[in-house]
Amino acid sequence: MTKPLHGKVILITGGSAGIGKATALRFGKAGASVVIAARGSDRGESTLQEIRAIGADAIFVQPMYLRLGRFKHFLLGRWKGSAGSIAHSTTLQC
Repeated sequence: MTKPLHGKVILITGGSAGIGKATALRFGKAGASVVIAARGSDRGESTLQEIRAIGADAIFVQPMYLRLGRFKHFLLGRWKGSAGSIAHSTTLQC
């Protein structure tokens, strides 16, 4: 059975705690590939592992290292046309 958000990529800012984390987990359960953007690496990595534990694809990025053009290029290359698998990516620092 296909999940309702299969093939979609969702970017959650503040995704390592509180409402952002709950939202990221919910989207992951619905089949989306989740990009967690958060400042704290420990909580970001922990949330990343929780999302992957429910079977969803996810990556964690720290916005302080983010350059939008490089990040956009990364996402388009990684998920062009479908969610794909990103199991080998963990933290992206651009």
